[in-house]
Amino acid sequence: MWKKTKVADETATGQAGIKKKSKVPGVMITQIVEELPEGKTTPDFTRKPIALTIQEGKFAYFKAIVVGDPTPTVTWSRANGEIIFHPDVCQQKYNEASNEHTLEFPKVAPEDADTYKCFATNEYGRAVCTVVLNIIEVGFSKTKELQKIQSLDATEFRKILKTRNPDGTRQEKTMDDQEKVWEILLSAEKKDYERICADYGITDFRGMLKKLSEMKKEREEEIAQFISHIRTLKPVEVKDEDCATIELDMDLLDSGSKIFLYKDGIMVPLSKEDGEGKKHNLKQVGKKYVFTIKNLSKEDAGLYSVDVEGVNVFSTDFKGSRGSWCLSPAVYGQEAGYTLDRSPVLYRTTQSHTGLTAMPISIHT
Repeated sequence: MWKKTKVADETATGQAGIKKKSKVPGVMITQIVEELPEGKTTPDFTRKPIALTIQEGKFAYFKAIVVGDPTPTVTWSRANGEIIFHPDVCQQKYNEASNEHTLEFPKVAPEDADTYKCFATNEYGRAVCTVVLNIIEVGFSKTKELQKIQSLDATEFRKILKTRNPDGTRQEKTMDDQEKVWEILLSAEKKDYERICADYGITDFRGMLKKLSEMKKEREEEIAQFISHIRTLKPVEVKDEDCATIELDMDLLDSGSKIFLYKDGIMVPLSKEDGEGKKHNLKQVGKKYVFTIKNLSKEDAGLYSVDVEGVNVFSTDFKGSRGSWCLSPAVYGQEAGYTLDRSPVLYRTTQSHTGLTAMPISIHT
């Protein structure tokens, strides 16, 4: 988000960061170059979004028309949290015939109520305006009861995911798909929610978001008891000797904290000795932890989870299908792998939650 800057003369020319007036009240224009080339203009609104008060469950939209040379790019944001673009939640559209940019809510819900901003940006500046969406809740008792039920569901799911023995280990039972999908979603980026839900047959997208939000808050509190920061997720690699590695950098509050590796909910025996015949290894160098899986076979496919003292901190879905291997870190929702002829596949990732800094997922041949 652009930072607001104060200038002594709001109409001065030849000065970067200049505030300019729009003909439309409530629009703020900022010129970010000292001088505009001939014929070029900063963005502006000829129609700005209008504040809206509407009943929940109704179709709602904001509409804006912008001008500028070059043609501005239009984006939207909200004051509290991020806008989740999904056909069931919110969609951004553009009508070339009318030159209208819209932000549409197919069925508005109480959690959509917020202050929104519309940005029009080009290489010479940006224009921004603010608009409020108010939601009138209907069926108050029914809505509150539904929220109560959803809250109980989220609690039950968390109980299932974090069921532990006294020593912090998980109870010995294979995870079903319902348990797997929530562990994957807890570490996934928002842009990957729709794909994950489709993979696991989740159709109530809004319900998933509410449940996941509650689960994430509880999980963050649990992680903070044992880890001060997970600074960097190192490259996840499938090497040419059929060896996969998962590398994490973690600041443990207690260096003696127990670390466990699970595959589909079942503990994987870890060896700290890197010798022949050792299928799974854990090597620690300072704050770096490297988990290694050797001699890959189709039986190694599954959801791998790293727990610290009974708290899940990282999960990655390791897939083997039709002669190829695919590492799909849940933190990123990205995939990397290689085919049997060793043709590499390379993807780059973006920053994720809990301070994890994304690094490339690389394939070495």
